[in-house]
Amino acid sequence: MHWFHVGSRSLRPALCAAVAMAMVGCLSPVHVRSARTLQPGEYEVAGHVSGARALLGAVDWYNGTQDLTKKGATAANYVNPLEVVARRGIVPNVDAGLRLGIGSALLGAEGTWRFMERDFGSSGRLHLATGAQISQSLLDQIHSGRAVVPVLATWDWLPFSLTLAGHVGYRWVSQPAMSPTSLPEAIKDVRWTMGENGLTAGGGLLFDWHDDTTTLGIAFEFDHWAGAIGAAGRELSDYGVNVLQLSLVGGFRFGLEEAEAERTRDAIDGLSK
Repeated sequence: MHWFHVGSRSLRPALCAAVAMAMVGCLSPVHVRSARTLQPGEYEVAGHVSGARALLGAVDWYNGTQDLTKKGATAANYVNPLEVVARRGIVPNVDAGLRLGIGSALLGAEGTWRFMERDFGSSGRLHLATGAQISQSLLDQIHSGRAVVPVLATWDWLPFSLTLAGHVGYRWVSQPAMSPTSLPEAIKDVRWTMGENGLTAGGGLLFDWHDDTTTLGIAFEFDHWAGAIGAAGRELSDYGVNVLQLSLVGGFRFGLEEAEAERTRDAIDGLSK
């Protein structure tokens, strides 16, 4: 995911932040799909563009000579031009796919299992699903990634649906701990936002329009993780990172008719033997 840092005082800091966030991959949204799953043999190619706002908690630490404080503040705004996800239906109620951050070498895999689907007639249809997502930045300069388990509930009243979702997981950030001797303003916003290795949790809301082949939607997401500042071998000072994201989502499904025709031919062949 190629991220651009907005609001810097000069072009050079903006470009540096953009390059850094292209390597990180920590602001890739989790909740950009509903609990509906693809049918076996059906394919979907989807994409989303996102904007994020990072909010940092206050942190206090001792730098060896004096107490320092970084007050809680908005760290930065970020824009994610495009991520692409390709999925395929595997068996009934299960699909899997790959996620690619264009321009960032962010590569991920994900799977979804719909464990309940209930029809309420004219009132709509309820879908409940869970699954797993794992992603990793492949660039040498900065390695980071996450593994999360999402849970999704979708209320479907064609052609619209509303999805409420949550997730919990673990993030890894291969960066040295921020030095307590560095002044807060000397540490880049991107580094503050990245945080440290640890648990992450959040939730999301997706509203979409869909038909047999196309999905268009808008998603809101909240994510939380923690960061730390301190020297090696000393007690670290922790702070919270809260990220708000807005994503525009689109997808196109295909291949279902071919898959059904293949299953019909296999059934006929089985009867003829």
